[in-house]
Amino acid sequence: MKRKSKYSDRLDLSKKFNVVDYHIDSKSFLRIFNNEIESKHFEWHRDEKNRKVKVVYADKGWMFQFDNYLPFDIKSGMNISIKEHAYHRVYKGVGSLILLIKEN
Repeated sequence: MKRKSKYSDRLDLSKKFNVVDYHIDSKSFLRIFNNEIESKHFEWHRDEKNRKVKVVYADKGWMFQFDNYLPFDIKSGMNISIKEHAYHRVYKGVGSLILLIKEN
């Protein structure tokens, strides 16, 4: 019997609510979160591929958290590496968050 996880196996934000993805090529895209998104939509999830995330712009209060680690502030210019199948989440801040995401 397979145990049910408290986490989603995959989260497709663009289908759940108003998140805009601008595809640059087959492996990279710009993801824009705006202030209209409700905090309840930011769930623990994992991605199927390794990701390198460049924070293009972050208003105040946005945070990132890996499973079993404390959350940290997301700042413009920072880089975040996310290994495939690693549980993580974003905490909503005030205003916008713009990420450049590259998948391996």
